[in-house]
Amino acid sequence: MIELAPNTALMIYLGLTCCLVLGIWVYHHFVYRQRPRFRPQHELHICEFCQSVYMTSLNKEITKCPQCQTLNRDNRFQR
Repeated sequence: MIELAPNTALMIYLGLTCCLVLGIWVYHHFVYRQRPRFRPQHELHICEFCQSVYMTSLNKEITKCPQCQTLNRDNRFQR
């Protein structure tokens, strides 16, 4: 049988435990990073006339600027 000192056994146990916790953390980090945390319910738009920035509901083709009250085409803010 393999003889193992108590200090060596403790270090092996702690090392394997740390590796297991690190592996679980890395797995969850990459899995949850791929998914969006929440789905946006509004989009950011820019008025064509007064250049005001405003938010509207999703998938509206024609939006109304709250500042100058003009109708705008689908002009989403591009990042």
